[in-house]
Amino acid sequence: MSYKPIFDYFLGTENSFKILSADFVNTEEGTGIVHMAPGFGEDDQIVCEAHGIPIKSPVDSRGKFTSEVKDYEGMLVFDANEEIIKNLDSRKILFIRLLPT
Repeated sequence: MSYKPIFDYFLGTENSFKILSADFVNTEEGTGIVHMAPGFGEDDQIVCEAHGIPIKSPVDSRGKFTSEVKDYEGMLVFDANEEIIKNLDSRKILFIRLLPT
């Protein structure tokens, strides 16, 4: 199965935007759903390589988005969070789950 990504920066990347399974993902330690990003973690790398998903790393050595992520290019990834949230909210695709206290 595949899905439509919420940002189109890497549309057309071969084998991307697939729904995969991995033995380290389960509902006992969370929702049972995780985002996999080869190039950003060993487990992600192993699973994605096994499914032919190429490495994409749109963050430079200073932790800033590269030109591949044109809307946030030059921003530190954590500093971009607020702008990304605004973007998702404006498109009515932001989901916030409030946990009981």
